[in-house]
Amino acid sequence: MNLHIRAATLEDTPAIDALLTAYAIARQGRLPGAGAALDRLTRPESVLAVVQDAQGIVGFGQAWPAGQAVRCFARVHPGHVGRGVGTLLLGHLEAEARRFGRQAFNVMQPATDTAAADLLTARGYEVICRVLRMEMSLEDHHAPAAKLPDGVELTSYGPGNDDAGCSLFQRERTAAQASSSGTDAATPANWQAWTRRPSNYGRTWLPRRGGTH
Repeated sequence: MNLHIRAATLEDTPAIDALLTAYAIARQGRLPGAGAALDRLTRPESVLAVVQDAQGIVGFGQAWPAGQAVRCFARVHPGHVGRGVGTLLLGHLEAEARRFGRQAFNVMQPATDTAAADLLTARGYEVICRVLRMEMSLEDHHAPAAKLPDGVELTSYGPGNDDAGCSLFQRERTAAQASSSGTDAATPANWQAWTRRPSNYGRTWLPRRGGTH
């Protein structure tokens, strides 16, 4: 079987999407996120590669700089495992990653992909961490109320009473600024800084502990 490796292009998006779907179903028991191939093909500062045989694309890989390391995402079509696709793909990405001038090359693979684990071990890779992925159904789920730390209150303001939230924020901020500047204005003993965060259901004010913001 003849294998060929080349740079991936946007024209490869449908074929890569099909490969990622087959891999996710076989190795992870789920479908990949919508637009997974396009997201990776358009990531800045990435080395992108596909491996082809006579039937089409059978491997896809991406490498990009992240801190002091280069991270790698590599997938081999489950129907083409054990045919040298992963070896060719990794060798190419390892060589290309040197251009980034980083200290390490990290590969992220699902634990269920035992073929990839065997290949990586044979190439001298070492396990540096294991990630626990957990999931729950949102159907008919009611999250238990979280206990807030002592002295912290959580208050939500909707469109009808948002002015009250603004007034509260201004009053507390003015008092804090006056205190820090040495004026006579008193700072509430239980003062907490506040930050504003937009949400889909009006706007929510959340206390942020420590200092002003």
